[in-house]
Amino acid sequence: MNVNIDGLRRNATGEMNNLADIIERACFHLEEDDKEELIQAFDEAAASVDMFNCVYSDSVENFSNLSDKLNIRRLEVDNE
Repeated sequence: MNVNIDGLRRNATGEMNNLADIIERACFHLEEDDKEELIQAFDEAAASVDMFNCVYSDSVENFSNLSDKLNIRRLEVDNE
């Protein structure tokens, strides 16, 4: 069985960034404590998924180091 790990990581990163956009829009309607909790939970999940972009094997095709090519953006709490 062959798996394109690079493709899986590109898809996961794209979906996490899409989720970040959705969370930002939803946070507008949340209480401050709920907003901070949601953003913190997303950022922790993003860090775990993003770390997978740094894992690679020179001997496996389509399992390259994507750490400088893919990044999941982090959210920030806006305390205005």
